[in-house]
Amino acid sequence: MIELQKYFKQLSELKEPYIKLRSNNNTAFKSCLVASFSKAIALGESLLKTTDEEEAYFKTASLRGICEEIIVMLYIDTILKPDQNKIILNLLSINLAKDLKSQEDFFQINHSMQPVLTSSLYSDLQTPQNSITTILTQKSINGNKLPPVEQMAQKVGLSELYSYMYRASSNFVHFNPGHLIRMGLGIQLKKQPLNHRISINTI
Repeated sequence: MIELQKYFKQLSELKEPYIKLRSNNNTAFKSCLVASFSKAIALGESLLKTTDEEEAYFKTASLRGICEEIIVMLYIDTILKPDQNKIILNLLSINLAKDLKSQEDFFQINHSMQPVLTSSLYSDLQTPQNSITTILTQKSINGNKLPPVEQMAQKVGLSELYSYMYRASSNFVHFNPGHLIRMGLGIQLKKQPLNHRISINTI
């Protein structure tokens, strides 16, 4: 454990010179890469803190996001080069339009007086979508969006990582009654006498 802590400390220091980056159209991919790397290191450091052991399961779901980032970024950088920045910028545009629409729909129903940025400010989904389709077509990839993460993992040689990490983290991300029961009882049982723990565990 001590060796791991030293390792993460070194990685954390390594990232410092790179985390400040001037953002523009030519650094979109690099910005995502630096952010993803920094987040992975921060999570690793956090998981090594013994004071956080009781809340560690909250962080398990974060592994899924980091795993997906590693796979997608590697796929974009190896399969879709030299259009890495274009892909990121177009995904940003599509996500922004969808986020604004989703936010607007929610507040119109639940709190209509809430001031929000409306989807009319950015409603062009077709232009960035067409751009992504063009890039994929040039790479002989069918469809108008990036392939499923599982397929991207296969293409970049990370199938084992995908299968292992996604299965483990899905138990926390998606509804899983077994995990809910075990987590709930685990927290409560710590405060119960030993004989009471045994009686509950044998039910």
